[in-house]
Amino acid sequence: AKLSATGTKDATTFLRGDNTFAEAGGGLVQTKFYSLTTTLTATNTSFADLGSFSINITPTSASNKILLSVFFGSCNGGTSGGNNNTTGFRYTRDGTPIGIGTPSGNKIGASFRAERPADVSHGSTVAHSFIDSPNTTSQITYKIQNMNETGTLYINRAPAQSDGSQIYNANYSSIFIAQEITP
Repeated sequence: AKLSATGTKDATTFLRGDNTFAEAGGGLVQTKFYSLTTTLTATNTSFADLGSFSINITPTSASNKILLSVFFGSCNGGTSGGNNNTTGFRYTRDGTPIGIGTPSGNKIGASFRAERPADVSHGSTVAHSFIDSPNTTSQITYKIQNMNETGTLYINRAPAQSDGSQIYNANYSSIFIAQEITP
């Protein structure tokens, strides 16, 4: 069949299934990331930066969004006894918390959490994403902060390790990603 598309064909348009040209919309502009292949421990009992989980990104348009994604290959919220071993995490943009639940009463706002498994020789995989609207074309610094209720947070390893070959004793990797996307 012969195409008789309507509209203007140029480098910023595409041919749609209805035989018309249209502007491309929604897409990935750039990706920045921080990866961690070593192990990390943190004993923060109030929100503080989590190691080097930090990304600088400069949006190309103030109307674009930033998709933040984090993946911890192994994460364990603490080793102290009892059930009070939750670690809360939050994102910050230039030091200001973003993507958190609404604080109320004595409840703080956080983005996501990890808990200590019943067996401290295990860790859990943790993944979370958030879309930010920074409304700027200036450089932004995104970070991840954590706050432990008690104990020590372990990233990329379980708290109780042995030299055995069990997979739960393995060391893992983690990544923090910032992607500029068009609406």
